[in-house]
Amino acid sequence: MNFTNPFLKIKRITSKKSSVSRIKSEKEIAKPKVAFLSKFARVVISLGIIAIVLCFIYLSIPNILAINSFEPKTFDKNTSESTIRKVNILLIVKDEVNGYEKLKTLDLVSYDESSKVINIKAINTKTIVGDSSLGKNVSIENSYQLNLLKGGSDFDNLKFFENLLAVKLDYYLIVPMDYFKDSLKLMGGILFANDYTSDKFPKGNVMLTGDNISTFWNSTYANDGQSLVEQNKFLQTYFSKLGSFESFLNYSRLSEVSKMYLDTNMSLSFYTDLFRNAIFNANKINFGFSPTQLFLNTKDGKYWNIDKFDEYIKNEFSDTKIQREQARVEVQNASGTSGLATKVARFVSNSGAEVSRVGNFGIEVPKTTVYVKDQNKFAETVNFLENLLTNAEFRFESPEKLSTADILIIVKEF
Repeated sequence: MNFTNPFLKIKRITSKKSSVSRIKSEKEIAKPKVAFLSKFARVVISLGIIAIVLCFIYLSIPNILAINSFEPKTFDKNTSESTIRKVNILLIVKDEVNGYEKLKTLDLVSYDESSKVINIKAINTKTIVGDSSLGKNVSIENSYQLNLLKGGSDFDNLKFFENLLAVKLDYYLIVPMDYFKDSLKLMGGILFANDYTSDKFPKGNVMLTGDNISTFWNSTYANDGQSLVEQNKFLQTYFSKLGSFESFLNYSRLSEVSKMYLDTNMSLSFYTDLFRNAIFNANKINFGFSPTQLFLNTKDGKYWNIDKFDEYIKNEFSDTKIQREQARVEVQNASGTSGLATKVARFVSNSGAEVSRVGNFGIEVPKTTVYVKDQNKFAETVNFLENLLTNAEFRFESPEKLSTADILIIVKEF
């Protein structure tokens, strides 16, 4: 609007008119100002409404992602959430193929509650485990199905994977493929940039919907690494889509889908904090997958190399607070079960502590006992061990008569 010409015209007219005319002209002069203020007010009000809607979306995330139950279903005991720490989560995606439940994705997730950093590392499920509680030379994906066929549950599979990875799991999240199918239908699908060509989808932009997401997940790529990259990228794109206005408009029905399918042992407060961060900072999530050098490649397939994998876990998932304490930990087997001290030592080492020695304890003990030289100096390490060895007796005294280590673990059962 041009304010110059009206002002000049009014000024010339008022110079020849009465005071009544001047008052009328002054009112006319004020009109453009009122119109300007009204437009400005409308802009402010509109921005305010947008801000309120965005806040409502943010606060509605727990409803959009509401899950089956927040009743504690932890492995051993409830994990304390009173302190800010780094936690480990196992993410499982499963699908029904030819009438059988099959493991499609196994992701190890770490979440630092102080820095809000999320790391998601995909484990190659086609890897063969030479020897495990489920038998010899069984791949990870087949071990999941084998356990169920033997009458085991998802809980049994979670314990199996916890021992296989030698990482103390604080939480788990199990996602059936039907969850993605139904939620994608509600969100109108996802435009996905496919980096590699598979047997089902070409390279380039692909619209993933509830009708083809299972086909996408079961696609075959040139190598396992490409498949893991695409699955990671889908999760990142999916998190971003959940934060969209379109998802917000369907939050009530998305909530019902989540309640129907998702299963976890997370508390509501932790779950809300984790997923708000994942949705609104999806591009900052550190995705990756277990590199091929962790496995022993043979003509029969990729075999699990425990030593290399443990080194990878220490580099990617160990707790820096435990590392800084530099506690020297000795683990002694008093159970009569071969390999139990080594099993515990893997967990301890992967957490970031230094395992100085593993051996056999010649004296009978009634229960697992942990000697700690200095509780205050090794507070983070002790906190980890208390969560790992839930039935152990902790003695805060120097084990100097039995060991030169800072912490001595005498394992009776695990």
